[in-house]
Amino acid sequence: MCDACRAKGENYIFRNRDSSLYSNKLYQVYREGVAKVVLCKIHDIELFRSGEFRFLEKNLDLASTIASSNRHFSYG
Repeated sequence: MCDACRAKGENYIFRNRDSSLYSNKLYQVYREGVAKVVLCKIHDIELFRSGEFRFLEKNLDLASTIASSNRHFSYG
């Protein structure tokens, strides 16, 4: 499931006709690591168009989820 849709409590299949998920890396979230998120097509395009900082500003639910559960999102 899309991490941004899960943080908002939405079902990503209803927003997207296909169920494709895309792996993305957020480099500005952690000081010494990278946050790996899985996004649906709509949120993937939104991240590409707006950039990492504005994407997280717009999706504060996802940002707070990443901050509170860094073990799920971070990796070397």
